[in-house]
Amino acid sequence: MKQLAKMFVLLTLVLLWTSITAFPQSESGRLIGTITDASGAAVPGATVKVTQVTTNRVISVTSQADGSYALNALPVGNYKIEVSMTAFKGQRANFSLEISEVKEVNFKLEVGSINETIEVTNDVPVVDTETSSTGEVIQGRQVVDLPLNGRNFTSLALMTPGVSRGAYSNNAAGIAFGNPAAETWRNYDSGSAALAVNGLRPQANNYMIDGIDNNESLVNTIVIIPALEDIQEFKTTTNDASAEFGRAGGAIVQVATNAGSNKIHGTAYWFNRSKIAAADVFQYTSEKQCTYLGQSGCVARPPLSRNQFGASLGGPIWKNKLFGFVDYQGWRETLPNGVDTTRVPTAKMRTGDFSELYSPTGEGSATSLPYSGLPGCATARTAQPNAFLSAGYGYVFDPTTCLPFGWDTTNDAPGASINVIPSASQIQPGAKYLNLFPLPNITSANVATNDQNFSQVEQNIIRMNDYDARLDFVASSKDTIFARYSLGTDFLNGTQVLKDSNHFLPSGGGSNPSHPRQVAVGWTHILSSTIINEFHYGWIRDLSGYQQPNGSNPVASAIGIQNANTSPLLGGMPIIGGWYGNISYIGDGGPYLIVEPTNQFTDSVSWTKGKHTFKFGASIIHRDVNWDQGNNAKGYFWIDDSNAGCCGGFPVSTSGHGTFTGYEDSELLGGFMGAYSVGAFSGYYQTRSWENGFFGQDDWRVARRPRPAI
Repeated sequence: MKQLAKMFVLLTLVLLWTSITAFPQSESGRLIGTITDASGAAVPGATVKVTQVTTNRVISVTSQADGSYALNALPVGNYKIEVSMTAFKGQRANFSLEISEVKEVNFKLEVGSINETIEVTNDVPVVDTETSSTGEVIQGRQVVDLPLNGRNFTSLALMTPGVSRGAYSNNAAGIAFGNPAAETWRNYDSGSAALAVNGLRPQANNYMIDGIDNNESLVNTIVIIPALEDIQEFKTTTNDASAEFGRAGGAIVQVATNAGSNKIHGTAYWFNRSKIAAADVFQYTSEKQCTYLGQSGCVARPPLSRNQFGASLGGPIWKNKLFGFVDYQGWRETLPNGVDTTRVPTAKMRTGDFSELYSPTGEGSATSLPYSGLPGCATARTAQPNAFLSAGYGYVFDPTTCLPFGWDTTNDAPGASINVIPSASQIQPGAKYLNLFPLPNITSANVATNDQNFSQVEQNIIRMNDYDARLDFVASSKDTIFARYSLGTDFLNGTQVLKDSNHFLPSGGGSNPSHPRQVAVGWTHILSSTIINEFHYGWIRDLSGYQQPNGSNPVASAIGIQNANTSPLLGGMPIIGGWYGNISYIGDGGPYLIVEPTNQFTDSVSWTKGKHTFKFGASIIHRDVNWDQGNNAKGYFWIDDSNAGCCGGFPVSTSGHGTFTGYEDSELLGGFMGAYSVGAFSGYYQTRSWENGFFGQDDWRVARRPRPAI
């Protein structure tokens, strides 16, 4: 039994000896080291002075009995370290500290005058102390200088082993059903912020900026996407994150934003991408593709225009005390989104004249015979059999007689006014509705064979304006405070499909707003040479969703459609369409807006005691998710019967294009519908949640070199 106990103790010591420090990785870093004399004996009581180069802030500690020292909660940046001790020559060295880094700088002092100083380069080892976590740090200069399509900083995280973009259609990638996702469309053409780490879903990540939560709660992806000039460093941790981090099974993505310094520094930039220099692309067409502007006899490339521009400025407001940094990034982009080809009523149809559908040879394909179960249809079929020979003749039927409009009942043949609906049989909302459509623009289209007669090039138009402002205040040698505000006013606008110079019918398009904003505040206080407290507060609010075209105008009410625009939020048109597509679908289900405010408080205490460095802390997060959704609250008008049993249309799935008249446009003009439904406007749905975490960790230096973490 004693032998087993000895083996257990031995195994534990081996594990402790070979383990790597796993100190909680806040945005700030940590400096440790040991001071010895030439013989390797510990030098206690040596003064260690660390100066942050950009702000001249100085922090001093004294080495302990075993010669070790530690400085916690150091901001990312460049530093100068100086060591002095009576009867020894002073030494100094320069080093940089990366985000969440634990760095070891050891000194071996030489006997001599304290007034003598040795500039140390290779003589003193400057070791980046590894942690149990694995990942990659991308520094600010790399972020700015490396080529990035769309200037999306998360693309650089793909250089980390085990990280990919994941499934293309994942919502975190900004794509939903093949189109930009309403909640996450920003940077969708470069993968947005989707990072699939070690095979996990992109929603498994935790995004942080300046030590503050940077996650939205609906899709669980990033909120603030900082401009490259605003990033000092960022780190992607893919395995074994320390005790301070929870919430995510995937990556921890930490961003440290730029701060001002004693030197004025800034940038200005403009990046342009257009189709002028674009490469030739393969098309499913035999026609030649244009290779330069103004070329004729070829198919022009679809328009592409991307302009990203901005500026940043940082510097001192009060030298050595107060520093500021601001940046702005604008984005103007027009992306081709294919060509929408559909069917609209002709000029004659808007007046009730459907004679263009008539095919004397019976070769039409646009219409169908009315439902045989309608009142009077059995009698009409017997009395006027020629009217029912084939749907190919393109007749438009009068539901009150179950015979084609303009039918010559004396001769059982088409009359002079075949397919002309008299004004008395038209309803005004139907006539006004047809006149909202743009006129056909495909001159070769034959409506008798249900050809598509209207075409519109679609585009996605991006307008983004993003701002950041940060203040850093060195209140004293023991207190530093920072505050940052980030704001985005971003829009993705789709092409209005059914629109020309004189007509506009809300269909397609609309606007996807994205208005992220964040307040971040941090206070680091040195209570003593061995105890440091770090406090953070963060407020974040994300607004996203979909706003329907003409959403503020009661278009439906204006043409006489009742019970559609029942709220200021329910403007535009209800959904109107049918299964067979004689006329374009229009309308929308109403707005879809999500507002997600989050409040976070975090606090942690670092305490160095002998060979132990303890860190304890807590994170308190309160998340709200508020959204409203139209749910077809303006109504859904289904023109045909229910061909697939999907929509409850009258009466069964048998009639074809139009249950009553045989053609969808004439159904609308006559006021006949196969089905109608209306949803309940959701108003605000709300969820409230608390996300609280507590941690404690002991970094125990068993000997000078090994650093086990518990």
